[in-house]
Amino acid sequence: MKDKGYRYYRDTELFNPNSMAYVERDFESSQQGQSVGLNIKVEGALTQHRAICDQLRSGADILNVEQSAEVLIAHYRHYGHFAVDLGLYQDERRFPAPPDVNGVLQGIFKGTSHSLSITDWHQSLKHLYGNQIAFEFMHADVEQRDWFVGVIESDQYQPDTQELLDGYTDIVRSCKLEKFLGINFVGQKRFSLEGCEALVPVLERTIKDHVAYGYDDVVLGMAHRGRINALINVLGLPLKTIVSKFDGNYHTKDYTGDVKYHLGHSVDRIINDKHIHIALCYNPSHLEAINSVAMGNVRARIDHGASKPFAILIHGDAAIAGQGVVMETMSMSKVNAYDVGGAIHIVVNNQIGFTTNPSDARSTHYCTDIAKLIGAPVMHVRADDLSGVLRAAKIAAAYKHRFNADIFIDVIGYRKYGHNEADEPRATQPGLYHFIADKPPLLEQIEQQLIEQHITTEKLASIKALIDGQIKAQSSLIEVESDRGSIRSLAWKSLQSSDWREPANYSLDLALISQIAHQLVTLPEQIKIQAQVKKLYEQRKEMAKGLAPVNWGMAELLAYQYLVSKGYSVRLVGQDCIRGTFAHRHATIYDQETGDAHSFVKSSDKASFENYNSILSEYAALGFEYGYSETNPNTLVLFEAQFGDFINGAQIIIDQFISSGFQKWQRSCGLVMLLPHGYEGQGPEHSSARLERFLQLASQDSIQICVPSTAAQIFKLLLRQMFRPYRRPLIVMSPKSLLRRAEAQSDIDELIGDFSVILEDDPEYFGVKEVVLCSGKVYYDLYAYRKAHKKQVAIIRLEQLYPFPDVELSKVLKRYKQLKTIIWCQEEPRNQGAWNGIRDDLMGQLTDEQNLLVKSRPAAAAPAVGYASVHQDQQNRLIEMTFEGVGR
Repeated sequence: MKDKGYRYYRDTELFNPNSMAYVERDFESSQQGQSVGLNIKVEGALTQHRAICDQLRSGADILNVEQSAEVLIAHYRHYGHFAVDLGLYQDERRFPAPPDVNGVLQGIFKGTSHSLSITDWHQSLKHLYGNQIAFEFMHADVEQRDWFVGVIESDQYQPDTQELLDGYTDIVRSCKLEKFLGINFVGQKRFSLEGCEALVPVLERTIKDHVAYGYDDVVLGMAHRGRINALINVLGLPLKTIVSKFDGNYHTKDYTGDVKYHLGHSVDRIINDKHIHIALCYNPSHLEAINSVAMGNVRARIDHGASKPFAILIHGDAAIAGQGVVMETMSMSKVNAYDVGGAIHIVVNNQIGFTTNPSDARSTHYCTDIAKLIGAPVMHVRADDLSGVLRAAKIAAAYKHRFNADIFIDVIGYRKYGHNEADEPRATQPGLYHFIADKPPLLEQIEQQLIEQHITTEKLASIKALIDGQIKAQSSLIEVESDRGSIRSLAWKSLQSSDWREPANYSLDLALISQIAHQLVTLPEQIKIQAQVKKLYEQRKEMAKGLAPVNWGMAELLAYQYLVSKGYSVRLVGQDCIRGTFAHRHATIYDQETGDAHSFVKSSDKASFENYNSILSEYAALGFEYGYSETNPNTLVLFEAQFGDFINGAQIIIDQFISSGFQKWQRSCGLVMLLPHGYEGQGPEHSSARLERFLQLASQDSIQICVPSTAAQIFKLLLRQMFRPYRRPLIVMSPKSLLRRAEAQSDIDELIGDFSVILEDDPEYFGVKEVVLCSGKVYYDLYAYRKAHKKQVAIIRLEQLYPFPDVELSKVLKRYKQLKTIIWCQEEPRNQGAWNGIRDDLMGQLTDEQNLLVKSRPAAAAPAVGYASVHQDQQNRLIEMTFEGVGR
């Protein structure tokens, strides 16, 4: 019936075109090139059919009546990932119905033209796009899409036998380590990798392939899930070291320390006769917070130029979808200030977040849909498919190397226990944990896969026996170089002083400052300057000649240029910081005709000056600069907030890294934060950098907090940060109105000397009975009132609030022989500002005959009022109240 029936339908001129569908399905394979009806529409069907039959009878080539396969090919490229079995417990994905086409189709596939039956097209496309790895790449740029098409359709980057054996060895080490820890430390938190042990072979393959591409430095950022496993199986930490931490026998006397699953480590390994340095960043429990820190770490390595680094970021499935810092960090990926040439992103996908199901944790099918923000490709692969995870790692490494762009590997497994090993997950996810319980042991699955690849059971058994012996001996499970120090660690060794009073060697003289000042005001003659900027430029020329005092912006630029001349690079990044929020800096000016940029501060052959406007973020942007600063101690790294009020958007970075990183992890950092702060009637979100919060975090010499009030002071403060062998984060309450206030300017010769932690009053006041202590802008209001009302009260400025200059203040106060009352005056409300942070220090300065008072705004929930008139009334009352009953 078939052949006869087909010829009848083909030859008759009285058929319904739609009836051809079922006949073609019977005959398409044997009648390729003879299919009829594929392009026939119901409209005008008879005419079309007669034309086709005429072609057939004449023996003409009828390929021109075949339908294109391009729409079907595109369908699989776009949606084939939905057809891949990813081992999901609850799979809400649906593979969309393919286009309604039949018969023989012609299309470009695997780089050449093919004519295949619809059945063969489906089989071929599903094998490539709906089989082992779920590829999402059609949202990428055209060149990257074409590259992926070539890789997938030519079946590239399949692991060879040796790579499979290496991957199996990694899996065995990972599985057996978790088993050892689970047996020996029952119920102790370790955030096991069981269910996603494939992370280790993915990491190892990624690193090995990057070594082959010429990279020699890798920075890993990850949360706590699997960290212990990575420390041992990727960074070679001896098992006995971790055992000691589990036993509670490992501690440091001088530091607070941290739990074992937050610890970082760095090591050198030799892979294929090439050195590679591997660093795992320390990380708090704030999961994705490490993302921007790690990227800053890599950028510092790139800028230093001593190695060829790359980044691997390891995410959790709930965290990558839920934590905003992921989006912020990805938004940085191709911004000049932050570009590191992309990163390898690996998701340890447990299909659960603590006790939260995926449907409650995100609004998308995949946790990785955030990758589409920057057009980054994603590969989803089962954690129990060794060949699949290794191929994904190889593709990712090749892509990253080829395009210098981000790429994601979503390793989908499960979490064998609860959020930690003491947690019972069946209380909230009984169905999921029945699903997990039914799974066969991972090693059995992997071994079966390898046996099918003709790898002998004897070979597999020998690998397991070797690793069993290593674990029993609690030795290193991989070979590392233990005595090789990185350039960065050597640079930090000379900067480990714990004494903030360590003298700074400025090596400054007036002639040198004058020379630098003239450099800063030298511009090409042809540049056309905008009117307001021209006025600022002319003022700076007067300052350089010594005809006008130096203002804040000029003092900053002088400090940066001097540091560069001494071989210290400067990196200044922040919100609108090229110009400065208050237009005080203008470190770069722009030709009004060409738009060309001209930087006043010049890089040298020894050091660079980099000044970038940041993305409009605090969290990731500050984290990036912290990571940069902790990597390179010989670069002055500054982050400037648009207003200090906005810095609480980065509170996690401040709390978990900047203020506590040294005590927890012994990670030094010289980051400078410039936070505009001051009460000038701009409202509750434009007045306070929350000084009180930084003072609350200040302990154990964790940070420095300074409130410089003159141009000379900011100049010397910035130099001090680099010229001492002491590195701690420096928090600067920088001014707003003082940027232009004449009284805050300094004669050029005032730039010589050390930063003064205390600015004393004139000796004429040494005989007074009352002293007002203050910081920042309020000094000038107090000074003006004292002058106008002829008050006999001394006013002393504390320019450094932490570490508190107790010795220096005591020395100053002893000059006031008649002193009875010390008044602390601050613009902030009583419950904010410096008062609560330094009260005990001030009390420690009192003799039995002296008393301490505080003058401030009343305690308040918000930092400042919203009405300028109310602000001014409060300010006037504060100043009057400070001098009430004193200074007669």
